Amino acid sequence: MNKLKKRGMQFIIFIQYIFGAFLSIFYHKKYQDTWLISERGDEARDSGLVFYKYLKKQHRELNIKYVISKDSLDLKKIDPEDVIFYRSFQHIMYFINSKYLISTHIMGYSPEFGLFSKLDRKNFVWVRGKRIFLQHGIIYNFLKDLKNLKLDMFVCSTEEEQKYIIEQFGYTKEQVKCTGLARYDELKGEAENFILVFPTWRASLYYNDKNQFQTSEYFQKWNEFLQSEELEKFLKKNSTHLYFYPHKEAQKFCSCFHSESKEIVIASEKEYDLQQLLRKCKAYITDYSSSSFDIAYLRRPILYYQFDYHDFYHDHYEEGYLNLFENGLGKAAENLEDLMNELNKIGENDFKIEKKYEKRIEKFFKYHDHKQCERIYNEIIKLK
Repeated sequence: MNKLKKRGMQFIIFIQYIFGAFLSIFYHKKYQDTWLISERGDEARDSGLVFYKYLKKQHRELNIKYVISKDSLDLKKIDPEDVIFYRSFQHIMYFINSKYLISTHIMGYSPEFGLFSKLDRKNFVWVRGKRIFLQHGIIYNFLKDLKNLKLDMFVCSTEEEQKYIIEQFGYTKEQVKCTGLARYDELKGEAENFILVFPTWRASLYYNDKNQFQTSEYFQKWNEFLQSEELEKFLKKNSTHLYFYPHKEAQKFCSCFHSESKEIVIASEKEYDLQQLLRKCKAYITDYSSSSFDIAYLRRPILYYQFDYHDFYHDHYEEGYLNLFENGLGKAAENLEDLMNELNKIGENDFKIEKKYEKRIEKFFKYHDHKQCERIYNEIIKLK
């Protein structure tokens, strides 16, 4: 969506929001007991879905609604009576009046999270409900956009993460609850015979067209990896295959990535569910994605391919409390040769995690159970 079209859409939504706020003076009781859940507005495949399923099973007395777009591939995962269509006027009314607003992304429960995040910082957003940030990963870098937001509950997964968020992001211990991510309740089961590669995104590429994207170092390094003869040899030698799953923002560039190997799949979100791939992979490669902690929770080998370390921490994020080269939950590499050397070591070790990383993982997580949703629910109902 180009900038002009996006601004027009945001203006229309804001006018509808103003009208909805006026109507809420008279009609708020219709919505006031609702638990409104969302992810980005167009998905149901992360912690939002897992928490929704938990509430439906364990707390059937609640009035639960899930925000999702009409054309979402995940629409079938939500009970029809619970669906609130994303950006509908009904959505706006639930957004203003629900008892709890729960999402994996900041303002993910709003009709347009980019717009309402900006308006909220200027105190132009009025809602009745408590705001719960489920998160969609473990924070280990400094994310300035998460500072001093109007949140009633901020979910985290480790004591070190909790301490960092309180000290650096401007929240209190009453707001930041160490429960674990809801989706970790479904992190279980046996690994299948494939490696998952999932790089994170770069904000600087957001408005790139295909030609611009293909000139970026980001594309060239990952495409070089996919076309590597060493990778082809490794996959054949170990009788395994590889899924390369571009980040959601890079999914529109799926056709740019290419490999002649029959063992390599460029995975489109239309055909593959990232959460399913995360649960089932036997080894995992990323650059900086916090989804690596999901793999650590499963006790499986992780590699970090950080060819642009200095640029990433100059242009994208600021370094936080965890340096993946020094204290990561897997090995980090700066170039393709080192990456393939480390991948070969994993193969030689029969895809088992090294003892030193197993010890780090044990120390890293506060909880090693599958009761994250239960803890989240118990913390929510404590909110005054």
